[in-house]
Amino acid sequence: MIDADNGIFAVADGSERNPRASKDLLLRFQEKISAGGKLSGAEDLKKYIKQIYSEQDYRHKTTFSSVWVEHDAGLVNLHVASGGDSMVIIIDKDSGAVEYKTAADMKFAGRSLLEATMDKVSLKEKKYRVIAATDGYMDLVKQIRGIDENRLHEILSFTDVHNVAERLLEVLDLHSGKIEYDDIGFLIFDPHCKIENRGIKLLIGGTTSKEENLFLNHGKQKLHDEWQDENFWNSNPDLLKLAGIILN
Repeated sequence: MIDADNGIFAVADGSERNPRASKDLLLRFQEKISAGGKLSGAEDLKKYIKQIYSEQDYRHKTTFSSVWVEHDAGLVNLHVASGGDSMVIIIDKDSGAVEYKTAADMKFAGRSLLEATMDKVSLKEKKYRVIAATDGYMDLVKQIRGIDENRLHEILSFTDVHNVAERLLEVLDLHSGKIEYDDIGFLIFDPHCKIENRGIKLLIGGTTSKEENLFLNHGKQKLHDEWQDENFWNSNPDLLKLAGIILN
């Protein structure tokens, strides 16, 4: 989930039995933020997270990890929330070191009586990248590190954020058959970059295998492997929906 105007990024990972559990959770999160207007502080965020956790059906177990980026007089404050085994990671672009990582716990939405754990991280220097990811991402990174650590460091630290996913796919193709991994969902972004008044709200995922096959077999071939501009998004809502992408 991306809410560019409010600076909120989130991922969730449901079970194979209920693939829509994660999408439903993030959709409610997005709706509550939109209805409440601009966040005035961390307490607003905590309130919304508490609400979406309390409303999640017991059968719809899912992880939840989110970051609210707050720009405050030269500082960038990251308000991090995480429950389950999804995670938020902060990387130092200069060294490639992981400066911060949330810990896995049992606070899965739909199962836990407690909402996701919240934390605050303040960044002074403009040398960080933030990743919000499901557990499959870390499995992938560990395996790539064992095969090609230098390439992994170069991708995560120096590649433009909008090219990271494509570069990771290149590594998978290069080492085809040597790497096994779970479903992967991740967002990587520059917390120092301000995006305001664009009205961009994206929700991606929560699709079944049937829906994914329908999209891949759609008449407009290769759309899943190309960058599309905002004009395309706005003029093809049905195609985006088929791909599991919701624009609000």
